[in-house]
Amino acid sequence: MRPRTLAILLTLGLSLLAALLAGEAQQARKVYRIGWLGTSNEHVSPFLGPFQRELRALGWKREDFALEHRWAYGNYERFPTLAAELVRLKVDVIVAVSAPGTRAA
Repeated sequence: MRPRTLAILLTLGLSLLAALLAGEAQQARKVYRIGWLGTSNEHVSPFLGPFQRELRALGWKREDFALEHRWAYGNYERFPTLAAELVRLKVDVIVAVSAPGTRAA
């Protein structure tokens, strides 16, 4: 994945999360559930680390969100099933770190 594409995906995901936070700022504290749809957990650190750093830079604390990870392990046909599972879990947003994952989400 190109760095520009990654930056766009991260920006989009963070924008959605910021909108959710702003919309519920007056309500009781909510723990947001983030669905993370990836190709393999071996590729977590190049994407997940920067994502979490950006959340912290926006003022989010670790107790503000919970991550639900789902991995296709290179089997892209699994993405629709994994995305549906995240939807059933009622995550607030799905972050997909690949084009096939994005299409499935």
